[in-house]
Amino acid sequence: MLRNWFRGTFRSSLAAVALALFVASPLFGQATAGKIQGRVTDEATGAPVVGAQVIVVGSTLGNLTNDQGFYFINEVPAGLQTTRAEFIGYRAVEIADERILAGQTTTLNFQLAASAVELDVITVQGERNPLVPRDQTSTKSIIKGEIIDQLPLDNAASIVVLQPGVIETNTGRTIRGGRQNEESVVINGVLSRAFGTGTADNIALPTNALEQVDVNVGAFSAEFGEGQSGVISFVTRRGGPTLTGSLQGLSDQLGPDNWRTNFNRAELTLGGPIAGPLSFFVAATAQGQDRNSTELEVEHFSANGFDTCDIEGFCNGENGKPNFGEIATFDLPRSSTSPGAIDFVSVTAPTFIPFENGRTIPNGWTQQDLFHGNLNWQLPRGSRINFSFNRNRNQNMGHQGFTTNFNFDGIDGTLNTRNSFSMSWFQTISQSADQQLAFDLLVAYSTDRSTNGMLDQEWWLDNMDPGLGFVTKNLNFAFDEEGRTITGFDAFDPSEEMINAYRSNAIPRDSLILFPGREDITAISQSLPGLTRNLRSNPYGMETTFNIAGTGEQGIRKTSEDRLQCAGRSTGNLVGSTA
Repeated sequence: MLRNWFRGTFRSSLAAVALALFVASPLFGQATAGKIQGRVTDEATGAPVVGAQVIVVGSTLGNLTNDQGFYFINEVPAGLQTTRAEFIGYRAVEIADERILAGQTTTLNFQLAASAVELDVITVQGERNPLVPRDQTSTKSIIKGEIIDQLPLDNAASIVVLQPGVIETNTGRTIRGGRQNEESVVINGVLSRAFGTGTADNIALPTNALEQVDVNVGAFSAEFGEGQSGVISFVTRRGGPTLTGSLQGLSDQLGPDNWRTNFNRAELTLGGPIAGPLSFFVAATAQGQDRNSTELEVEHFSANGFDTCDIEGFCNGENGKPNFGEIATFDLPRSSTSPGAIDFVSVTAPTFIPFENGRTIPNGWTQQDLFHGNLNWQLPRGSRINFSFNRNRNQNMGHQGFTTNFNFDGIDGTLNTRNSFSMSWFQTISQSADQQLAFDLLVAYSTDRSTNGMLDQEWWLDNMDPGLGFVTKNLNFAFDEEGRTITGFDAFDPSEEMINAYRSNAIPRDSLILFPGREDITAISQSLPGLTRNLRSNPYGMETTFNIAGTGEQGIRKTSEDRLQCAGRSTGNLVGSTA
């Protein structure tokens, strides 16, 4: 039967999709939905109720019971769900707010009482926090969304560190004694790893978007070939039948100067129905903070204009000295290489004022913006199409603090953006009370962009003190984004021709100067650093970073990576099975 269906599918207009559909892939290693199964019986006699309808309230998910009263429902969204069983001549029964765990099977049994007239539905309170999840055969910690909301944490990575078998060291996170980045991290089934750097958790999620986090530190099957020490799965929330949302804010700017760091954080969630079976959910966090010290800084002074000469008897205008009350400019002798030569240099003394801003450091701030959104389209017979988008933006400016207070050419910054878009499609092909045949398709596209270098002076002056610590615009750097050299090559998108020419010395060093004529800039040529990453974290030996020195003493660095993931599988379930 399955073979015949394969042949029919390949002959259809979906032939191109089907070629990649039924391939085992770690993208499906951690499920994003759960399964409900159980039995419906007569309350008085215990006999099975054949043909009873069991549905997940507020969705198109449901099934009928077979001759033994058994039923099953696949692809039930993780979270609190209400399930109803009903049949003609019986009073309907609902089990409300039952916790459905992603990748696990929940057993719900119904006992229906015979009723000649229609009565109100009997509602039974479900189990919100099952002690022993069914089908769990490995060492796995399951953290539910309600628990996550109560934890005093502002990032998803901190949740993982709290679990048994996970250790945070100065070099990073390790699981079960493994090395850093040996774990596999998936978000709604999409692998999060950046292959250029080997970073396992490349995409960060706002904590208010999480429905469930699974941390598997025990044995796992061969389908997780990409992970070596453990598997971490993040499942995000979906929009429900009613519109819900939340808005929170946090700031320390109302505190005394010696306490505050100008920390500001805002959190937003919003989800609900759009029209018919279409629902949405969005979650976002924005966090900004001035650069600061963990302890109260010693008193700093900053230059603020020129000092005046106000010493009686000294400020007399003689021998290169200024008069009393004039700007304090002095002619100081300077040594010379010529015998007998006398040289002088004029020096003006600045005036200093104390920097009264508590623990914060001037000319620097950090900002992190996280966004998650998904659109869910519930199709008939339990099928669904889900679109999901994640975006990270991390940017900061000014690392030098007091040393660059008036050096407008010395303010640098870093901008990192990561975007991930995915589409998942679960389609029921045939379903009866005893079995179901379906396919599951997942396509994901991710982009990583990173830029570090000196900032444009005008942009820096306009954004040196952002309101509430938030900057809506991206950093503006003091170089051409295209990075064209005088040879015509794009320095930040090197072609194979450019790399081969550089390695063979066909391109002179001076021809790769980004700012011709600037003799004050050092190390100004294109560099191809080669393999600098750990081969265990970067098994393909790829190097995606190219450096060019820029203004001042800071280099210009750009990194980019694009990833496309496609995977699919077929699912065949029989009633009473745990697949």
